[in-house]
Amino acid sequence: MKKLIYIFLFFIICHPVLVEGQVSKVDSLKQLLKTAKHDTIKLRILFEMVEEEVDDKIWPLFNEQLKSTAEKILSSKPKVLIANIAKKYLADALNNKGFFCNNQGDIPNALESYDESLKIYEDIGYKKGIAVSLNNIGFIYENQGDISKALEYYKKSLKIREEIVDKIGTANSLNNIGFIYEKQGNIPKALEYYNKGLKIKEEIGDKDGIATFLNNMGVIFKKSGDLSKALEYYTKSLKIREEIGDKRGMTYSLNNIGNIYIKQNKIKESKIYFEKSYQISKELGYPEYIKNGASRLTIVYEKLGKFQLAYQYYKEEIGMRDSLQNEENYKASVEQHAKYEYAKKAATDSIANAKEKEIKDAEIAQQQAQIKVKRFQQYGLIGGLVLVILFAGFVFNRLKVTQRQNVIIEAQKQEVEEQKKVVEEKHKEITDSINYAERIQRSFLATTEMLDEYLNAKHVVESCHPESVEGTAKQSHSNEQIASLPTVVRNDESNYFVFFRPKDVVSGDFYWAAELNNGNFAFSCADSTGHGVPGAIMSILNISSLEKSIEKETAPDQILNQTRKIIIERLKKDGSPEGGKDGMDCSLLVLNKDKSQLTFAASNNPVFILRPIVIAREAKQSVQSCHSEPVEESMLRQAQHDKNDMRNDGSFELLEFKPDKMPVGKHDKDHENFTLQTVQLQKGDIIYSLTDGFTDQFGGNKGKKYMIKNFKEFLLQIAPLKMCEQEQKLSDEFDAWKGKNDQVDDVCIIGVRI
Repeated sequence: MKKLIYIFLFFIICHPVLVEGQVSKVDSLKQLLKTAKHDTIKLRILFEMVEEEVDDKIWPLFNEQLKSTAEKILSSKPKVLIANIAKKYLADALNNKGFFCNNQGDIPNALESYDESLKIYEDIGYKKGIAVSLNNIGFIYENQGDISKALEYYKKSLKIREEIVDKIGTANSLNNIGFIYEKQGNIPKALEYYNKGLKIKEEIGDKDGIATFLNNMGVIFKKSGDLSKALEYYTKSLKIREEIGDKRGMTYSLNNIGNIYIKQNKIKESKIYFEKSYQISKELGYPEYIKNGASRLTIVYEKLGKFQLAYQYYKEEIGMRDSLQNEENYKASVEQHAKYEYAKKAATDSIANAKEKEIKDAEIAQQQAQIKVKRFQQYGLIGGLVLVILFAGFVFNRLKVTQRQNVIIEAQKQEVEEQKKVVEEKHKEITDSINYAERIQRSFLATTEMLDEYLNAKHVVESCHPESVEGTAKQSHSNEQIASLPTVVRNDESNYFVFFRPKDVVSGDFYWAAELNNGNFAFSCADSTGHGVPGAIMSILNISSLEKSIEKETAPDQILNQTRKIIIERLKKDGSPEGGKDGMDCSLLVLNKDKSQLTFAASNNPVFILRPIVIAREAKQSVQSCHSEPVEESMLRQAQHDKNDMRNDGSFELLEFKPDKMPVGKHDKDHENFTLQTVQLQKGDIIYSLTDGFTDQFGGNKGKKYMIKNFKEFLLQIAPLKMCEQEQKLSDEFDAWKGKNDQVDDVCIIGVRI
């Protein structure tokens, strides 16, 4: 469906601009494909080429390359992470193949491809892909007339989408199920599912989707004979489509309203709506729409007795029919050619791979033979030199020794040069692998868009749901990536900052954010075990464990408890005696938009809140926790104890919230629950969450650690500044303290102003 919409709307409406931009993008991807050394990188490039190419004769060829590359990686039995990546792309390619076969009318192969795609998605546990494949299989059964089978698959898809809170996908499934019940004549059931879908579209603000559901419900009421109700829903749909400028949708709504007036024998009223629809169709230039508009105006003018006008529109209707017939013939020709090219390319690739293997085997055999010959030559040369030395005597002995040494030195020089080249190539391969690992890790971090949406709103605890689009056939799940870990970019008025300084290209520290099932916004600053590549791999496991936990949990302490269980369970399979002692230290914070309240749980990393002095004195009863002793008293006593050295000019006071002294991972205390802490937020509060990388950095005049005390004093100094200025001050302070020393650990600090 995504491919059809893309070609139909964009290719026809803005053809010249699209083709120039598209060709440039695809050509650039082709160049990248030629230089890519790793098959995993080739997978990503080929996937982009399939998505970007709009020509139905070309993209299936790219898709076949994507499929064969994924199969090649899997045949080498790679590690689990690489295998899962290859399996995901293989499933995407099979899904695309099913889409292509379905368009060609090859239903058995389409169904087989969708089934294979479904099995792979199930194998790697990718629920969103499972739901898409189930939906696509249902779509085939619906087109084949097997309504009950289609309904079965649509409902399976709906169940999964509801579980993973995929609102766009849920609405699509509800629409498909409603349409099935409409076909069966079960009007109450159809209305029930349409109403559910309409409610979701209204929640996420998808006006195009709202208009579609209103139109579908109008059709239901028309079929049931309630023309006034049908007219009401058609009119609502038309109004929304006019607001968003959906001219194609407007023609549907205008024609539907005109048909109602025809049914009511209100010919003049129907004429007004049919003429509007006809005018828009002419503007769009779609032969099918023009034909429909001319056909309806023919009927209207016949009923009004204006036979000359009726004949005029009838001739135009016939002309558009001929035009459509020519287009259909051309499309059939193009599809047949694409099908031939697709099969031809698959056969060619198979032969080419076999020939390439034969050539490589022959080259290896030739190289081995040359090595043996060189070896015999070297042995003969050495033997000859020995004989010459024995017969030449003492006079020639030193000369021959010198010559031999020169030969050895030259050989060693060449060997060193060759080893240097090998080392350089290996270094480049390792660097490429690390950069690729960084791109994978970056896709798991909180995006700037999400942080801006939730933290730069009028009230920092407000949340909203961004719109997303999903097709029912060819799917795209891309995460756009750049060559370095992200820098969060904000304007001067931003309410937050993220200071992120990895020690290496990839990082064990990470920052993560998500909207919880109850609508609250969670964010975390975490330090995984290790840094560099091992730390990055651990961070991906930690993030995936957090995301698994929030499927059911919303309280931060329960989320950390569940995350710890998942991490221990996954790592105990590594076969080591320790069995899962790795994990992370983190603070997980949840903002409640309704109560203006912060709840959090912390593992080894503290949380700081800097509060204006006036507010701090008025809010001494606002801090709560699940400790046996009320936390507000202990925390405020700590803040009062440090009052003399924990403020700069008297304008802010620092509240320090101690963490639980245990990691999120296997530990002597892993049977204990994490502590839930609650703070009533006040306007002007600044929340800081951090890892230990900043405070553990060696530097200064004496080469010592920065320490937490100095860090708290520095926070009090910069608290009055804008958040973007605070981030810059932290960067400057870190660089000044570190000086020429090496960075000892990853650094991550999040600051949020209420």
